[in-house]
Amino acid sequence: MSNRQARLSRAQIATITQDPQAIKFFEALQSGDLQDGGSVTVGVSPYTYLASQDGTLIVRGGTVSQISYVRNTGSFNIGVVAGPIPMLMADAVTITYTVLPTVTFLPS
Repeated sequence: MSNRQARLSRAQIATITQDPQAIKFFEALQSGDLQDGGSVTVGVSPYTYLASQDGTLIVRGGTVSQISYVRNTGSFNIGVVAGPIPMLMADAVTITYTVLPTVTFLPS
């Protein structure tokens, strides 16, 4: 996947937030302008996403009751049900939901 395909566009970020400061944050996170890419196909709840590289998982919408973060053998409820979640390669995030959320992964 090219660098351009692995990035989010401004339009994709606008579906997550209309806040200009948040858009600047995501641009800085990606070290430049936002580009296309990153949709995650969410499976049956509880759904676990395993990071194949460092990046940020963005969860929004739906009806999420819990998000758990797993690193090595430790797992913990992160205390939020939406937003950006920084991840390292091989980390996992488990999302428990009743209405499907929108999930995007933004590689570093």
